[in-house]
Amino acid sequence: NYGINEVFFDQLNVKWKNPGALPLTLTIGRQELMLGEGFLIFDGGPLDGSRSAYFNGLRLDYDLKNKNILTFFYVRQPRTDALLPRLNDVKQAMVEQEEQGVGFYFSGQVKKTSLEAYLFRKDTFASDPLPAGALHVAGARFSHPFSAKLSLTAEGALQLGM
Repeated sequence: NYGINEVFFDQLNVKWKNPGALPLTLTIGRQELMLGEGFLIFDGGPLDGSRSAYFNGLRLDYDLKNKNILTFFYVRQPRTDALLPRLNDVKQAMVEQEEQGVGFYFSGQVKKTSLEAYLFRKDTFASDPLPAGALHVAGARFSHPFSAKLSLTAEGALQLGM
């Protein structure tokens, strides 16, 4: 008893590397967005199980040299997949309520120490019975190897809002 649930676009985007000979990469459209180890930014539609992990949005990566990258992103997730065509649309919920997010993410290296720092904001829009809300997160992570078999990693974040 096998039936096709629905067919949808998991990734559909345009990527432009080095526009105007600048050290930038611009990605617009449906894309996977995993920053760091995926602790805070990874799965764009948690209600759809493991069938997809996309975000609808814009990502701009600025190469600061020496493996240092500053990323800016903006994402918007409708409650159901309403932005691209689907076959056999079953109106499956992707998120609890429509949401959008914006953020900055730095990843780099200072000598042997890996550094990451981030600042995110997520807004959720009211939908019955859930109220609108905003969430702000600022944090950092570092990892320093002491030997081939021993390293120290720490991460901390401050979250405000609901």
